[in-house]
Amino acid sequence: MKTINIMHAADENYATQLCVAINSIVEHNSPETHINFYIIDKNLSSKTKSTISVITQELHSVEYITLDFDLCKDFPVRNHINETSYYRIIATKTLREKGLDRVLYLDVDILAQVDLTPLFECDLEGAVVGGIPDPVEENHLARLDVPLELAEQNKYINSGILLIDLNRWEEEQINEQIINFLDKKPHLVKFHDQDGLNAVVTGKVKLLNPRWNQQTAHSNHPDKVKHPAIIHFTTHEKPWHASLHHPYADLYHEYLARVLEKVATAHRDAIHVVSAVNPPFIKTLSVLYRSLLEHNGSDAHIILHVLMDHLSTSDRQELEQTIAPFNAELNFIDVDESKLVNCVESARILKLAYYRILIPELIPEAHRAIYLDCDVLCKTDISELWNIDLEGKPLAAVEDAGFHLRLEAMGIDFESQKYFNSGILVMDLDKWREESITDQVLDFIKNNPEKLKFHDQDALNAVLHDNWKELPQRWNAQTNVIVNRITPLCPIRKKDYIDARKNPKLIHFCGHIKPWHKETNHPYAVEYEQYVSKIGENSLSAQP
Repeated sequence: MKTINIMHAADENYATQLCVAINSIVEHNSPETHINFYIIDKNLSSKTKSTISVITQELHSVEYITLDFDLCKDFPVRNHINETSYYRIIATKTLREKGLDRVLYLDVDILAQVDLTPLFECDLEGAVVGGIPDPVEENHLARLDVPLELAEQNKYINSGILLIDLNRWEEEQINEQIINFLDKKPHLVKFHDQDGLNAVVTGKVKLLNPRWNQQTAHSNHPDKVKHPAIIHFTTHEKPWHASLHHPYADLYHEYLARVLEKVATAHRDAIHVVSAVNPPFIKTLSVLYRSLLEHNGSDAHIILHVLMDHLSTSDRQELEQTIAPFNAELNFIDVDESKLVNCVESARILKLAYYRILIPELIPEAHRAIYLDCDVLCKTDISELWNIDLEGKPLAAVEDAGFHLRLEAMGIDFESQKYFNSGILVMDLDKWREESITDQVLDFIKNNPEKLKFHDQDALNAVLHDNWKELPQRWNAQTNVIVNRITPLCPIRKKDYIDARKNPKLIHFCGHIKPWHKETNHPYAVEYEQYVSKIGENSLSAQP
């Protein structure tokens, strides 16, 4: 098995192009070649990383690397060329420290059309880099103060596709020379990092076959390469700009469609977990996510849908950082509260609590979802709950440990007085949609506000009474059960409560006893604090 190293650099603005490029590389890769992808990560989202994971599967490795981005903050930029273009230069040191001898750098606005193994294995004949002349600038080295003899004997290369000998690069101190050039001669710079590179490596370049970098100027030329190995969408003429025509635009959109189909397939097979959160509970939700993902024994792909109530950028970044080491993605959802105008609120229970009612329409691509309150600690592989048989019911839940007479109090005509806790739910979203359960719940709220002592939970029970599957207490081990402060009405249920205390799968810190309160007697407060430490905090003082 051969191994090749490929480097990309992108921020979230070019996430789609990054994914399309990687997909084209993987689709044409030889089965005899393993690819190590090194992706310079400047705030790429978990959703983008999840897509890349879907594309590469387990066939290739992906490592996200961070750099000292401040090194680039004063370099010249303009229009579509931002500081990201400099990352390929400063990343070489990091890759060398990882033990790499050679790397193939590729811009993200490319489509590979062949296996890239032969390109990676090209003989550089002692050169620092291998590259392809830029069709517009190939004879313009003199404008960079390159000595006339060197300028006449060499070509100006395009920096979007480079085969780099990392040892020679380090020996020649190319990084330092480029940074010095950009610092001392910014008035000469027209094409930014590309100019800096050419000013320094002229005479140390191995020219490669133009088919390895079919640039836009080539694509529109009568003498263009008939069978390009790599199509490179240089200049402003991008195939994703609807107003511009590019000769390979249709091909680009074919690759994009295949990426979207792969993601859609992965999403159908993923576990969808939904929570609603406002800023005070970000730390709490981070603990839930960390505990849930650490117990993902099946390594199933998990999509964490975040129903947002006025989250800041830093709130979102904290959640992104929490899940970064795991096979999961975050899907941030803004909730239109117009349907919740009639919802009853209180000091402890805000409109946020009603967001769960809207889940079937907020994630229309999902067929099933697990809803978890933020104040939950996971102690098991969530796939066990995900795969539970709902037996034709729209919902599975756990009986509330404390409120047994709510249906009667609301005047509901019931067969069973069982009343579930809405903090942990398994929802058959297709059945919810078929039976218009969301609309039924919202209608009950509108017409019976005086009955809603426990708000969304009362409304859900009023509509779904006698139409939900009961789960064992260990799937929603509520505080009243954990601290042994309540006895079930039915003696036969005692074993269920004992099991929940001995072997809880999901611990729900409902009620007034919270593990982040200084004076707490909750048995799982210490374990909770251990998770807080794992996500970068040493105390619980930031908790609500």
